[in-house]
Amino acid sequence: MKLAFDTQTGSISGMVHDQSLTFAPHIVVVDAPADYDESKINDYTYVVDEEGKGSLVIDPQAALSTAKTRKLRAIRTHFDAIMQGIKATVAAYEIQTWDTQREELV
Repeated sequence: MKLAFDTQTGSISGMVHDQSLTFAPHIVVVDAPADYDESKINDYTYVVDEEGKGSLVIDPQAALSTAKTRKLRAIRTHFDAIMQGIKATVAAYEIQTWDTQREELV
């Protein structure tokens, strides 16, 4: 399988079925790694070795950044669910005064 990698955005643009297509100068067509995992598409980066051959490899920093983003999203989703539960048990006029109460506390 061949993949189009956009060197401007640093991301895989998609699969390539016809290499005779003309791409923009910032698009390179490369072989997908043997262990290519589409679920980790944002973790790949394009590197050129000493011989000038380019390939896609997983960037550990990108993988860590993606994992952090996913975890923060999960934490925020969980927190939002907790807050919705709390708000369901409190009168609407009480919620409307929370900002005022916070200001008065300081």
